[in-house]
Amino acid sequence: MVAVAEETGRLDKELIRLATSYETDLDRQLRLLVSIAEPAMLFLMAGLIGTVIVGMLLPIFNLQDMIK
Repeated sequence: MVAVAEETGRLDKELIRLATSYETDLDRQLRLLVSIAEPAMLFLMAGLIGTVIVGMLLPIFNLQDMIK
């Protein structure tokens, strides 16, 4: 593409068109990646918080069983 653009004298316009095309593709891929990463991070955070809560409540339940 660059060689043909050089021969026709439209190198600057062709490079701008290519840059715009690549930028559009990159934006689309980044939006897709973020839309996939958001739910994954949400589940990860929920798992970590759930682990902390269970870790705090388990000793309380064990103490309650020992008291009986």
